[in-house]
Amino acid sequence: RAYASYVLALAGDENFVNPARNALSGGSADYASLLAALALVRGGYAVEGAPALAEAVKDRVWLTEPPFTFATPASQLGMTLYLLLDNNFRDEAVLHSLALELARQLRSDGGNWGTTQANAWAVLGLGIYAGRYPAAPLAATLETGGVKRELSHRETAALTAPVTLTNTGT
Repeated sequence: RAYASYVLALAGDENFVNPARNALSGGSADYASLLAALALVRGGYAVEGAPALAEAVKDRVWLTEPPFTFATPASQLGMTLYLLLDNNFRDEAVLHSLALELARQLRSDGGNWGTTQANAWAVLGLGIYAGRYPAAPLAATLETGGVKRELSHRETAALTAPVTLTNTGT
């Protein structure tokens, strides 16, 4: 019901309010409470949804077992990242943590997250994340034989002695 209330809020349908409030009436922070809180925020009831959203974020409810039969941990992380970003959530530490954990969920062959749902949510979440936090250009210094030089993007170097590589970027 919390997921449905978010979809209704997204569609501008006022029928989201009571289901969202009901989902929050249990008092415990879980994934449903995150979705219900985001529904209230999205639908214009931010004062009502913000405390439950803060509690769900504090408890990192996205790390719990997914409540949906179609969900996997990767799809839940991607959905969470997307929904938080889409609702102008600004805690960069939380967003960075979600993005990094989602990247870690990528299968070892690097091809995907295992299911169509997980792939869709992961790409959507990481795409929005990359738009808000674009990668910084490479900034590194290479030291070999006592000589330091700045490295440029995609530069190659033949290394014949021990080196020290320092990332001077972010």
